[in-house]
Amino acid sequence: MFKAVSLFSFLSLFSQFVLADQFCLDIHGSKKASLSIEQGEPEDIKLMQKLLDDFIRLAKQSDAPNFDNNLLVNKFSKFDSSQNHLQKEMNVIAGKFSLYKNIDSANVVQAFEWGNYKLAVVEYGFSGALIPEAQAFFCTPSGCQLSNIFERAKTPEKLILRFFNQLKFNNWKADNCPTKPATFSVTPTVNATNNGNPLDVFIQTEPALSFNDLKEGVAPTSENVLKANMGSFYRCVEHARRFTNDELYADPSQGIVKDFLSDCAVNMTIANLVPVMRGNTLTYIPPASLMGVFQDADIKSLGRITEKTVTYQVYGVVEQERVSTFFVLPIVGGSNAKIDWEYYDLDQVHYLLTEGFKRLVVN
Repeated sequence: MFKAVSLFSFLSLFSQFVLADQFCLDIHGSKKASLSIEQGEPEDIKLMQKLLDDFIRLAKQSDAPNFDNNLLVNKFSKFDSSQNHLQKEMNVIAGKFSLYKNIDSANVVQAFEWGNYKLAVVEYGFSGALIPEAQAFFCTPSGCQLSNIFERAKTPEKLILRFFNQLKFNNWKADNCPTKPATFSVTPTVNATNNGNPLDVFIQTEPALSFNDLKEGVAPTSENVLKANMGSFYRCVEHARRFTNDELYADPSQGIVKDFLSDCAVNMTIANLVPVMRGNTLTYIPPASLMGVFQDADIKSLGRITEKTVTYQVYGVVEQERVSTFFVLPIVGGSNAKIDWEYYDLDQVHYLLTEGFKRLVVN
């Protein structure tokens, strides 16, 4: 909590915003990807404000001699393991809440619903600066308590944090929500069986993804079409195809793979693993195996999504054992296109593989 810089300004935004059932935003301005989440009610804001005020009042006292840390721990929910997680942290991190004494104000300015959570957008006045943050509250029929789920975020929570933090709040507009069914829905890690109030993701791909051709053994995409879809990255396919699988795995120095990564990837080493879907199973392959995939004649271009400066290109391949496999290449660089492994490492493409593209595929 309390990053060094403010990510965006809330001034005047919410005074102009009219509550609606859903809050929808276009991810990158091209109308090809958008997010939708249920908004909370005005009484949710009042409830979360009271819970937050009570917590901050105690947190400001946490440096006092003989302060009972259980007073803070009990403000958090035990039902999503927040209490256990916080207790372990406080046993290791002395003065975890010491910075709270510099909070001048904390105002809940917006509320959202997500599974069993209520999510608050909190505008903190901190050491003379305005710092917006997202705070989660886990709710049961008996009431709501604070949650630290964002401090131990798994992939769904990272997507929600991206919703709050990576995008610019002052550029958001309450556009009409898509009428088509969501491509996939993001629900919390805790109580994942509760599908209520998901973060819905709408993605329009070019072209529509389909594994039917792969499953039915139809001829693969022609090399000319594949080259056109891959653009300048096709040189990397040609690079990989200069070597046999035996050569890739028999090179003790892994110089062949290192040369490939130098020419065709950024932020990537031979130790990094690339997520791929084989059938319905997520697996991870080393760069040498990725080079091996490019040597398969049955590679097909399935679709792509462009978000800001990154093109997520989706490919499918039928391997020798006739297993339908697909993988995503987050390609950056324009005329010298490369794989940016950072997008795998941040779980964004990992999530698209496991939840998004898997559900996009026409069965």
